[in-house]
Amino acid sequence: ADGDRYTEWLGVPVHIRNRRFRTRLEWGTEVRGMYEVLCPPELIAMRWSFDDDAVPFPDEGLVAYLRVHPIRRGSRVVVHQLAANERQIEFLRAAWSMVLGRFADAHTDGHVVPVVRDVRPKKGPAAR
Repeated sequence: ADGDRYTEWLGVPVHIRNRRFRTRLEWGTEVRGMYEVLCPPELIAMRWSFDDDAVPFPDEGLVAYLRVHPIRRGSRVVVHQLAANERQIEFLRAAWSMVLGRFADAHTDGHVVPVVRDVRPKKGPAAR
């Protein structure tokens, strides 16, 4: 949740103020959201969205939970991302792979490959 550190590994300026974040990726997509829960170093819960014509997202944003689990040599990051349908699942899987891949490139010796498999469709009335 530190804009300078986030900028360092994402590779584009990230602005964070009062738990709200925003950035514009190099191809023009604007990402914005809010950290709803910050419990360092174990949990980040956020609501986020972006301006991109490829996949329509609800105005209230997407809910994601990032959990960090210490392991013997480093950490394991698990992302639980709620999605409305299969199309969003595929799009979000690619988006998280890109973001986590940049993080791994900036903070590891290159031996880490992100595996995204926790993107699942929402259940209940919100998915309709």
